[in-house]
Amino acid sequence: MSGACVIASMVFFFIWGMASGISGSFGVLAVLACFSAVKVILFVSTIAFIVQGFKVHWGWGLANMFLGPLAGMVFFFNHRPEGRVPFYVLVHGIILFLVMVMGLLIYQAAA
Repeated sequence: MSGACVIASMVFFFIWGMASGISGSFGVLAVLACFSAVKVILFVSTIAFIVQGFKVHWGWGLANMFLGPLAGMVFFFNHRPEGRVPFYVLVHGIILFLVMVMGLLIYQAAA
């Protein structure tokens, strides 16, 4: 939970900094930091899907390893108790990504 709070505060300061006119190298660094945080969240979700898949059956583990989020979503709907946590981490990563993209679009429209 604390990692999610840190990432959410990074996104807040990113959007607040862009709205107040901070630009240049700090703006680029903030964008890269936020996208890196999203990438880490999605990577953790993928690893969790692979681990949970191998706990259920070796076929699910291989499917999650080679087919990525598509197999992960199918795994979640077929094995809801095992796939719940990785799926929620994936959803939080996607939501964070969409918030960042919307912040960038709002900043570009205001500039």
